[in-house]
Amino acid sequence: MYSKFDNLAYEKRASIINASMQEFTDKGYQLASTNEIVKRAGISKGSLFNYFNNKKDLYLFLIEYAIEVSREIMTEIDFNQTDLLERLKQITVIKLRVIKKYPEVFNFLQGVIAEGSEEVKRDVERITMQFAQESYQKLYENLDYSKFRDDIDIQKAIKTIYWTIEGIGNESKEKIKSNNAESFDVDAPFKEMDDYIELFQKIFYK
Repeated sequence: MYSKFDNLAYEKRASIINASMQEFTDKGYQLASTNEIVKRAGISKGSLFNYFNNKKDLYLFLIEYAIEVSREIMTEIDFNQTDLLERLKQITVIKLRVIKKYPEVFNFLQGVIAEGSEEVKRDVERITMQFAQESYQKLYENLDYSKFRDDIDIQKAIKTIYWTIEGIGNESKEKIKSNNAESFDVDAPFKEMDDYIELFQKIFYK
């Protein structure tokens, strides 16, 4: 369906994808301008519509693309690792590597989830709902909760752990966004995560 676009050189494709995601993320679907997209990407408007039929077609393509990038995370996770703390750390590390490679993807997906435009709402739900359900189930399956102490609320402990590790990931994501993604050291957040994991093991585990 997007064979013309797929046949472009990688750098040009990446430029169009990043410019489009930035515009949709900054303004939302309704206010996003294809004029701004082509300006950011350094191409003509005619070229953009040679690859995509209209703004909606481009937006839905970007969602599918972002989901495929997210699947890249899923394929790299070791689901034989049953320790919740280690798996969340693993997910965050892989996510940061993907963000470094595709810096706009996760901000764009967050905007998609909150998108309220009636023009695309049903299509967004159709494309994202199944993947969201499948990925959530997959990420949290085969975990060993027996390591948690018997006198704590496991669900509250999990939320505390998740929010902390997600926070470290978000801080790193902002650094990637504000600086050159290529120069970002993905290994830098490891030490901080290890410190928190060691702390949570002492607090929540037997």
